Amino acid sequence: MAHGRVAQLPNLVVEIDSDDEDLPLPEGMISEALRQQIGLYTMYNTGGGTFRIRQHLEPAPQTPDPGDLQALLEYFFSQDEDDLKEYRQALSA
Repeated sequence: MAHGRVAQLPNLVVEIDSDDEDLPLPEGMISEALRQQIGLYTMYNTGGGTFRIRQHLEPAPQTPDPGDLQALLEYFFSQDEDDLKEYRQALSA
């Protein structure tokens, strides 16, 4: 899970095509989420731009590597100079 490297509470959200609460999730999906210590949610499109979201597993808190966070910030800010200025201003406030 790439995002797990830079998130404190990483989650996986899976869009499903049924709102049946009794519909089981694939066992492999649950066991992999448990192994990766990530949260697991399902999302059902109820129409009109709204979704029903259910939490199945809570994520375990993780501590991202500072080097990974720095690389992510450098990537984001290389894409948008204005965001970099806002970030630096927020740090100095």
